[in-house]
Amino acid sequence: MDMFNAYIIRLAIALIAAVLALPASAQTSTAPVQIQSDLPDYDVVKPILEKRCIVCHGCYDAPCQLKLSSYTGTARGGSKEKVYDGERITAAQPSRLFMDAQTIQEWREKGFYSLITQQQDGEPSVLYRMLQLKDEHPQPVTGRLPSSYTLGLNREDVCPKADEFDDFALNHPNWGMPYAMPNLPRDEYLTLLNWAKYGAPGTLEDLDSVELSEQASFYEKYLNIDTFKHRLMARYIYEHLFLAHLHFADNSPRTFYQLVRSKTPPGVPIEVIHTTRPYDNPGVDRVYYRLRAVKSSIVDKDHLVYHVDGDTYKKYQAWFIFPDYQIKKLPGYDPKTSANPFKTFADMPADGRYRFLLDQAQFIIEGFIKGPVCRGQVALNVIEEQFWVMFFDPDVDVVSNDTEFLAQQAGNLALPSAEGVETFRMLATATTYQNKQRLYLDAKQKLLHSKKERKIKHGFNMIWDGDGHNRNALLTVFRNQDSATVLKGFHGKVPKTAWVIDYPLLERIQYLLVSGFDVYGNVGHQLNTRLYMDFLRMEGENNFLSFLPEDTREKLRNYWYRKTSEESIKTDLTPTKTGIDYVTKHPKQEFFDRVVQLEQFRDVLNSDPINRPKMPFKDGDPDARIQNFLQQLADLKGEKIEGWPEVSFLRVTRYNGDESWYTLFLNRGYYNVSSLLFDKYNRAPKENSVTVVEGLQTSYPGMFFDLGEQDVNVFLALASRVKDKSQLQRWVKAYGVRRTAPAFWDFSDDLLFYQQKAEPVTWGIFDLNRYLND
Repeated sequence: MDMFNAYIIRLAIALIAAVLALPASAQTSTAPVQIQSDLPDYDVVKPILEKRCIVCHGCYDAPCQLKLSSYTGTARGGSKEKVYDGERITAAQPSRLFMDAQTIQEWREKGFYSLITQQQDGEPSVLYRMLQLKDEHPQPVTGRLPSSYTLGLNREDVCPKADEFDDFALNHPNWGMPYAMPNLPRDEYLTLLNWAKYGAPGTLEDLDSVELSEQASFYEKYLNIDTFKHRLMARYIYEHLFLAHLHFADNSPRTFYQLVRSKTPPGVPIEVIHTTRPYDNPGVDRVYYRLRAVKSSIVDKDHLVYHVDGDTYKKYQAWFIFPDYQIKKLPGYDPKTSANPFKTFADMPADGRYRFLLDQAQFIIEGFIKGPVCRGQVALNVIEEQFWVMFFDPDVDVVSNDTEFLAQQAGNLALPSAEGVETFRMLATATTYQNKQRLYLDAKQKLLHSKKERKIKHGFNMIWDGDGHNRNALLTVFRNQDSATVLKGFHGKVPKTAWVIDYPLLERIQYLLVSGFDVYGNVGHQLNTRLYMDFLRMEGENNFLSFLPEDTREKLRNYWYRKTSEESIKTDLTPTKTGIDYVTKHPKQEFFDRVVQLEQFRDVLNSDPINRPKMPFKDGDPDARIQNFLQQLADLKGEKIEGWPEVSFLRVTRYNGDESWYTLFLNRGYYNVSSLLFDKYNRAPKENSVTVVEGLQTSYPGMFFDLGEQDVNVFLALASRVKDKSQLQRWVKAYGVRRTAPAFWDFSDDLLFYQQKAEPVTWGIFDLNRYLND
């Protein structure tokens, strides 16, 4: 019996070893990888991956498409194909994790290769060797990294397979992981190395079997009620929330779901319908809308939170179900029709659609910033560095309430995404869609003129005040090269430009940059999107100009579009008169001075004592020293800050040990943003400015600064003289946390710990792909 037991034990060990030696391609999306109890557990490894690896390998622009934010992404491995390629002539095949392949074998067939599998000759996995390479060739612990490290978003990734690793290590001995970041703390390194040694065991996530909370279960059933009104409403909600991390009020702060289309109804396993865009033909007669668990680590860049509580459905009822309208036939999925929301949802009340978008407008605007486009050149190089956003009041705006008018204008409101992602028709966008835009704006003006009894004038009563409580009413957008941030309220000093958005403009932004944008599309699709966004930006700006005196509008717009031809200003100024009586020679400044003083905006407008102080702090105030320092920092402007990082995090430690965290935005000046390649030629450094915001407010910090209260004056002196790289390096040397700093990971942990406490629902892991080497 003893010999038999020993044989059974040896056989079990051999079977376990054989399973562990299987290539990742043998794993499926449902079968867990069997591991020995004494091997590193993924739950132990995951926190290390989140703090040290996912900071670069968590989004679409993760090097080599290696997404470590889930075990499925780890097992999928890497790819030599680029997600972001502004020069490809034909569209690429989508490679969205959990969407475009269902098993590891299917990912292998798409060209992904394992980085965790031990080779047949006994050679360790690529992951193991990457970690070991870093340990054998530690990076410097002071100063800047040498030029042998290539950094920046446009660097060429080297993505070695197992049989290519020897050459990789020979040519790039300093490129071990974590790349261009400090070596890991020893205990973390050994834990990861031991895990990698045994094939990085773990269990592939199953997203489709999930227990729903009471609220989540209710809403899943609600979105699948079988009447035409409910089905069309559910389609509209899905096409706007398909990227959302839905958070239900009765869930824990870190429980999220995604809304997906399924072939199966609630109560049975989800069979996800995988299409490139949310309005593509599902290939089934009946679509069901299901809630799928979000089990990946939450990355700030794509953490788009949509809040749902017990009363949310009552709003949906009021907007979409209770109004008296008929739907005789549900719309289909013809590509040109489904890409146009003004055709697809023509029967639904326009004011209800607008109310839906306004209710969580920050989420909607964030869509073209926090969506799959982790590199936002297409969406973001077309907007100013800082601007304020307002909305026409849905109760009084004529256009946003006129369902019939918008249905009639559906053809003129068509978007270039209807052309498909393979079409390269740049001139078509510059002419056909420009003409459509002008026809729509002409028709809009005629509609306003037809309302003679109203004698429409644009005054403060036309600006939505959030119904007195909704803080989505006023927003600030910061653009930082190829990323951006959207905050509730007005942050910073009065900006160069501002937008006022109505329903048809907000809807087109959604379908141009979110629902209809394909990150895998070809260069034509990307350029057409960029060109059309020019029209939408100018429409929003012109809406704002309509609130200013008529004789000042053209002069101000010409200032915004210096060094451009008349043809580049593609939309005519609206002739609508303003209803505001101005008393100064600076109407834009006066407009916003009055907005922040009006009672109607009191409950939705934030105060900003740093950037818009009402009075200096008195010396006796315990916060005086810090607040006055921050105000002086926010007053810096011009060429002397040209060398600043785009956006930075600042920690200030006070004399009593308390810590405060801030985000420093550099708002670069431009003569205009209407050129595709404006950065080099359209820069206006004398117009640079700074905005200081409390808290951590970006996905992509470019630098960490660590400062004690006793050093605020020296810090300010150095910050005020950063015209170029050499002066930036002097500043960073004194107070920055460089890539080489031994304290780098401790600082990174501290800021994430702060964010978890400050934003328990909306926090996510920051991305360090854009971190500077200065």
